[in-house]
Amino acid sequence: MSKAIHPRICYQRHKRVRRVGLAKPTKQIFRKKLALAMHLAGLNQIQVGKGVGVRSVTISRYLSGENEPNFEMIDKLAKFFEKESVWFLEDKSAFENIPEPTIPDIIASLLAVITELKRIKKI
Repeated sequence: MSKAIHPRICYQRHKRVRRVGLAKPTKQIFRKKLALAMHLAGLNQIQVGKGVGVRSVTISRYLSGENEPNFEMIDKLAKFFEKESVWFLEDKSAFENIPEPTIPDIIASLLAVITELKRIKKI
């Protein structure tokens, strides 16, 4: 007599599961932001873990990049640190050093585009 396998187990064994997670750059941003939030709050991994209801090893794995949080956990962390969820995922520093365009810069750019379009149309 053959050993019976539970249908759910059999199904899960053969089913392909695509795990959706954070993109690599976003994952690195999350790690940095979590470390920054902990530093600014003066909290360690144990305190943060207790505050959001996970073990300290989970926080450690988030910081090392071994694991990544789901969006529910990001929301819990955001509430714990009194931040918006997107704060953990976006890197505004990439845009901070870009100067605001001035009116003469915008006009010069538009004139360059118009000149290029005229040149292309003549060809």
